[in-house]
Amino acid sequence: MTLYIIYIIKSKKIEVFFFIRILLILGIILGTIGTLQYFKIDIFRMEWFKKIIFNSVGENANINFEASEGRVYLTVYNPNYVGVIMSILIIIAINTIILSGNKINKVLSFIALPLMLISMFGSYSRSGMLGVVLGLIVITLVNIKRIWKYKYIFVFLLIIIIGITLAVNNKTDDKIKNRFLSIFKMEKIPYNNLMNIETTQDRIIITYNENKYSLLMFERSPIGLVLEDKKNILPKFKDGAYHFEIGDMENIFISVGKYNGSDFWQFKIDRKKWNFASTENGIKYINGVGKFTTTEMKPYAKIFEGYENIGSDRIYIWSRSIPLIKDRIFIGYGPDLYAIAFPQDDYIYKAKFLYYKNMIVDKPHNMYLQYLVNFGFPVFLAYMYILINIIYINLKKKNENLYIRSIVISSIAVIIVVSFFNDSTVSTSPLMWSLIGLGYSEV
Repeated sequence: MTLYIIYIIKSKKIEVFFFIRILLILGIILGTIGTLQYFKIDIFRMEWFKKIIFNSVGENANINFEASEGRVYLTVYNPNYVGVIMSILIIIAINTIILSGNKINKVLSFIALPLMLISMFGSYSRSGMLGVVLGLIVITLVNIKRIWKYKYIFVFLLIIIIGITLAVNNKTDDKIKNRFLSIFKMEKIPYNNLMNIETTQDRIIITYNENKYSLLMFERSPIGLVLEDKKNILPKFKDGAYHFEIGDMENIFISVGKYNGSDFWQFKIDRKKWNFASTENGIKYINGVGKFTTTEMKPYAKIFEGYENIGSDRIYIWSRSIPLIKDRIFIGYGPDLYAIAFPQDDYIYKAKFLYYKNMIVDKPHNMYLQYLVNFGFPVFLAYMYILINIIYINLKKKNENLYIRSIVISSIAVIIVVSFFNDSTVSTSPLMWSLIGLGYSEV
């Protein structure tokens, strides 16, 4: 709908400068909020603002903020979305300063740019940083023949950008530099510690550091289990719990009890608790809502094995999402049904990489995977065609409005990059689709 509205508006020759002006004013407002948040002056945490939002409850409202104080989240609650919004608006402002002949928009851009840069860096969004860097490269390439004409303003902008980058990086003790460089760090970490727990009719099989330990139900054991080896090994009692004094099992502690009348075991492994019970269908894991299930490793893309912790554990989510595609490659699982499709019962590896085994993974943190899983390959192909076709169409318009062409091409390039690390959400989609609509409209 946003794409259609922007396309129709531009097709009716209403000045695109007004649309850009609205985006720049938005950048100033959001940039001001973000800069204040960066300096720990957050209006949303102030009591007077809580009273406005929550009326009489505001004074006593118990509100938890996911973002730590000093980290920019604007009004979109998630710092990653700040990176998406700010990177696009920053590129629009830079294009306006260099190429626009509209003086009001130039002034607005000069005001907005430093505020938006501080906000983006304050969110610590790596995708936002990468988007701005790529956007600057694209602006340079699109205007390569005109760089000399705009050399002074171009150098002035680089001084502003580099100056703010160095200032924020210095204030955060190199956190900006380290966050950006971590994008390119691809260190493989081998699987270790708890790797798998399988359950059968009468066994719990634990794989730890690639060593398998089979625990067999045995009535004469104080916990109803023995460790199968050359001979059955009984557990020892230590520090209020049982454990087996052999290999990795020495640091795995077991408590016993009853669950709905059945034998119950709680394993404490790597500071996390795993509950099992004996049922008529064999030994089962008890999940966070009390349901009997299993804990076996789920299918994953083996190319990502060992890299799951990269990108704030995004690679783990991607590795479990890719196998979903082949099952419904043409129709997907349905709009907003990613959480249903994702293997939420991949408890062991959710605990390993997401730290909470009962966490609900409701988005892939990758718009391309989101479309593939939710809608299937045809919709994904259509989306990619739209983005690539916009760039192609605007590259062909060599003798037309350079300012708008540069905004469209560089903004779409940023969208392509940030979409690789973020989802399509109500917080970011209107801005992204409005620029896609602008790209298809007549200039």
